[in-house]
Amino acid sequence: MYVAESSSAHIRGTLGTAMQLAVSAGIVYVDALGLLGSWRWLTVACLAAALLWAVVLTAVPESPAYLLAVRRFDEAREALQVTIRDLNACVLKFYVIIPVLSIL
Repeated sequence: MYVAESSSAHIRGTLGTAMQLAVSAGIVYVDALGLLGSWRWLTVACLAAALLWAVVLTAVPESPAYLLAVRRFDEAREALQVTIRDLNACVLKFYVIIPVLSIL
């Protein structure tokens, strides 16, 4: 939902695909850990991943659409500017830097 609200149309599909790939990688991660160790280590590994996600999530600004809905216009503008700046950096890395490095 956050990606749909804050990304432009030309990269929305790429970002949605990246999210689905992350979910699939998480499933493979849990399956591999389940084969290699006991259920206790699997529980610790999954808890560590959830705690890391919770820490990273604190850096994500609130949704600009939500902020507009509750009439916090200045905060919505700031959140949108941060999101667009970060997405532009991500697009630059994905479409320019990585292909150039793969050619070298």
